[in-house]
Amino acid sequence: MVKFRLSKLSFRLFLLFAVVLIFSSCSFLFHPRINQHDAAGKKTGHWILYSSDDTTRKVSDGYFKNDLEYRRFIYYYSNGRRQARFVYGRNHVYGKSHLKAKFWYPDGKVMQKGTSLFFISEKEVRYVYDGIWRFYNEQGTLTEKTRYEMGEPVELIYQRSPQDSSDSAALPQ
Repeated sequence: MVKFRLSKLSFRLFLLFAVVLIFSSCSFLFHPRINQHDAAGKKTGHWILYSSDDTTRKVSDGYFKNDLEYRRFIYYYSNGRRQARFVYGRNHVYGKSHLKAKFWYPDGKVMQKGTSLFFISEKEVRYVYDGIWRFYNEQGTLTEKTRYEMGEPVELIYQRSPQDSSDSAALPQ
């Protein structure tokens, strides 16, 4: 009688172990690995980097393709809030392409946002303002709106006067 109970218990433990093993294998299939390199040693896929002194604090979170930031990339302040977010166009390759950028103050308020042109060569990646950029003060109020071409300001659309403390500053004529 005792022998039968032990084998029944052993069978249940084996069955439990098999179920856990199957579910852990399935979760591996549905949750792709992060921080991977391709056969050529280039970063690819989803990458999350953590601080070297605090393994729970994210420094960046985004995607790579052929060792280049791809799709969406977010950088974080040491307090855990977002510092910058870049959303890349679908077809950025060597040459030039656009991205949407947004930067925050450490308290979480928007600092600036706009589009950038970036150039990719074998030697470097270079970013320049291109298009409309909006700049905000630490209270979250729009202070400037400027149009850029190839990194150069070409049109000041709006600039808030330092003396104007109201939230209803008029756009220039």
